[in-house]
Amino acid sequence: MSVNGKDKEPAALREEGNSLFKSCDFQGALSCYTRALKLSDSQPENAILHRNRAACYLKLEDYSKAEADATKALDTDPGDVKARFRRSQALQKLGRLDQAFMDVQRCAQLEPKNKAFQDSLRQLGAQIQQKSLQLSSTDARVQQMFTVLLDSSSPLSDRQKVQCWGSWVMDGETRQGDCTN
Repeated sequence: MSVNGKDKEPAALREEGNSLFKSCDFQGALSCYTRALKLSDSQPENAILHRNRAACYLKLEDYSKAEADATKALDTDPGDVKARFRRSQALQKLGRLDQAFMDVQRCAQLEPKNKAFQDSLRQLGAQIQQKSLQLSSTDARVQQMFTVLLDSSSPLSDRQKVQCWGSWVMDGETRQGDCTN
């Protein structure tokens, strides 16, 4: 094995990454896991490495990459509770609460006595309820209206946007499906 780690086997790099992670060197651990992924041709090993990288990305607050790596681990092993929980944590930070809730709900089904999963379910449930209340407020409706009207990538034509504006102004209500997509 070389000093710089280039000649190491994936398993040795994973172990080095684990040690670095435990000592809170998340960037160093991420580097080890990434190098190991480049060398590994084992699907089960790759799933573990993606799961471990997801943990690093969570600690480094790069939630999109954490979600992507956790998903790659789950593609190989859908029953990987650690990967699913890490994806749930990333999705929660990304504001995708419904998806996060579904993931942690699956974790709780697989391990019903796990306190972290139960706590996360309660927390996400409260966040989803709060978000639902916010979305039903007038401010949220006005914000949604402007988002639709000003979104140049919207599939709605300018004429449809004007019709939506009229329905919002006339009846003060957003009818589900009228001005979305």
